[in-house]
Amino acid sequence: MQAADPNASATTSQPPARGVVQEAARSLARSVEALRAIFGLRRRFEVDGVRYTERTNEPLHRAIFPDGSMQRIRCTPTRVYADVAGPELIPCYRLAEPYIRPGMRILDVAAGTGYGSAWLIEQVGPSGAIVALSRDRESVRYAQSRYRAMNIAYECGWTDALAGEIDCAFDAVVACAALSADDNAQAVIKEWWRLVAPNGWMLVVAPVATPTSIQGSTPGTSSADAPSQAATNPVSPAERKGTPVGTTAQDQPRVFAAEELSALIGAACKPAPIDLDHTTPAVKPTP
Repeated sequence: MQAADPNASATTSQPPARGVVQEAARSLARSVEALRAIFGLRRRFEVDGVRYTERTNEPLHRAIFPDGSMQRIRCTPTRVYADVAGPELIPCYRLAEPYIRPGMRILDVAAGTGYGSAWLIEQVGPSGAIVALSRDRESVRYAQSRYRAMNIAYECGWTDALAGEIDCAFDAVVACAALSADDNAQAVIKEWWRLVAPNGWMLVVAPVATPTSIQGSTPGTSSADAPSQAATNPVSPAERKGTPVGTTAQDQPRVFAAEELSALIGAACKPAPIDLDHTTPAVKPTP
């Protein structure tokens, strides 16, 4: 037997730093993706008994972002991505379709992650323009990469961001689920109306309280059954430069009684007749 040398130095092995391991894993993943692209391989997987197959081998971030950039997205109840959860507010935007003309300049307030603004720009065409406003900076950042176009401007802010716009600056204003419980609704609607040009129009969509939602919630909160009514039960509007009013839920919008919302619009947009029995908006009169 040989005794251990008490003067010998002990050595210990330490695992590689966590960052090095993560970078190695990312590098391996990139290599696998490159090989898949070279050989045209597509993923197949199964979820709840349903089998899915990729239609192309294009990386997801390149399919979403035209410039090939990468972003980490965080879905929340107040931040909706059409690529993940579907374009839930598009039925509300489509209420404005009969009144949109090529070349119009439209303000899209509470534009969120931008899919509604992207739909609007298809309607107004290359000669038109969209200004999309959102209170959520991360949504604006996503929209700027996902739905970029020369004639869309995505801006972060609320009515304070509109102070520099001159009266009658837009041909139309679209506000889908834009009003929250913290807003002075009449003042906000009045500011939107200020920006609409003569013969222009404004579309305001908000969750509308129903007997079921009233039992389960208090004014100023979202109703659980509101989203299911968005595409099928638009509440009658007020004017073309008035408001088809529908039901939906996004960004925790304020819930209204139909009469309450119409009264607010009427008070903010004088002289603007409110008719709950018809769905055709009225034109903003020429001075």
